[in-house]
Parts: sequence; C-alpha cells; structure tokens
Amino acid sequence: MGTAMQEVLPRHTLIVLVEDKPGVLSQVVNLFRRRNYNIESLTVGHSETAGMSRMTVVVCGDDAVVEQVIKQLYKLIPVTKVTDITDDVAVIRELALVRVHAPASKRGEIKQLAIDQGMLTLRRDGWEKVFKRVTTVEEVLRVTEENE
Repeated sequence: MGTAMQEVLPRHTLIVLVEDKPGVLSQVVNLFRRRNYNIESLTVGHSETAGMSRMTVVVCGDDAVVEQVIKQLYKLIPVTKVTDITDDVAVIRELALVRVHAPASKRGEIKQLAIDQGMLTLRRDGWEKVFKRVTTVEEVLRVTEENE
C-alpha cells in the first residue's frame, strides 16, 4: 500500500494589528479553528501603538485561502489592520526552549549535544537545564527529528 502525498501549500505571513484586550487572541484563534485553517506559527506582543497588539500569524494555503482568511479577520471587531508580508524582505526566526531533566551521568552528553546544536544554557536547577536556540523553523524540525 502506498502513502498519499500531502500537497505542500505555500506559507503566508500575516501581521494582524488588534486591540490589546482580554479575549482577542481567543477570537482570532477560534476564527481559524471554525474555518478549519491551520496556524503554522503564532506570535503575539505589544505594538508600537499604545493599546494595540501585533500578531504575526503564519498560515499555509493558496492565495484564495489567504484572501478569505484576511476577509474573515477584518470581520472581527478588535482587528484594525491585516497585512500580508509574505513577499516582503524579512528576517524570520524561531525560538526553541528545551527543558531537559536528566541524571548526573547524562549531563555531559546532553551539554555536548546542546553545544553541537548551537544552544545556549539559560538556567540550571539541579538536574534540569533550559537551553535556547534561535534559528529557522526547518532547522528546529530537523534537529528535533534527528534526536528523537
């Protein structure tokens, strides 16, 4: 039996400017859920405008799907602006925080693996370490798959 090939849809990066109020993130995420759109990546933080937050949403789909997503986002009251920056020049990075709990006998091996992968130690509490790595999405996935 063969496995079905999944169609690789293009990624689109949307910047959504929203009112900084409780429940807005839930409204946006529920819109994607109701429409059966998959969010590849979601980052939310304060914007340069007081009282507004900036959401960076990466969604997979063709141009028609993304156009529909944008139209649906504008129907939400707290959304003030949606911009598709897919074709703009941008630096795109992912942050991976890895928390490791290991006995003393494995700490050297884990530390070396982290160094080999370009990770920095953020915190060490007894048997646990937290590592950080800023990289591309593809690199995070590759390293995760290699070390499973």
